[in-house]
This record gives sequence, C-alpha cells and structure tokens, in this order.
Amino acid sequence: MNWFLNKLARITVWRFEPKIIAVTGSVGKTATVEKIEAVLKHPVFLSERDNRGATRALGRLAR
Repeated sequence: MNWFLNKLARITVWRFEPKIIAVTGSVGKTATVEKIEAVLKHPVFLSERDNRGATRALGRLAR
C-alpha cells in the first residue's frame, strides 16, 4: 500500500506541479493554514494525522 501511495504522490506532483507549503509545529497550524488560504485565494489541501498524510493530500489533487 505504501508503494502505491508514494507512486501516486510522485505522479501527481509531476502532472499537476502543485505549489507545496509545509506548516509544522505543535501550536497554530490550523489558523496559519486558514491565513495562507485567504492570502493565496486558492483551495488548500490538508494532510491527515498520520505518516501518509501528505501523500493522501496530493492524491486528492487528481480528483
């Protein structure tokens, strides 16, 4: 399953060339992401709370 998700993420990045911004830390991530979305005026895809979150977020670009 990990192999497939990693392959899907690589293909998605190659095909769509998304701008990727990583927000890390223990406090204030949600507010920061909301502000980024407002400034960019573009939808933001959030990762889920697991070690494959970014891969799954990239997978949603293809939908």
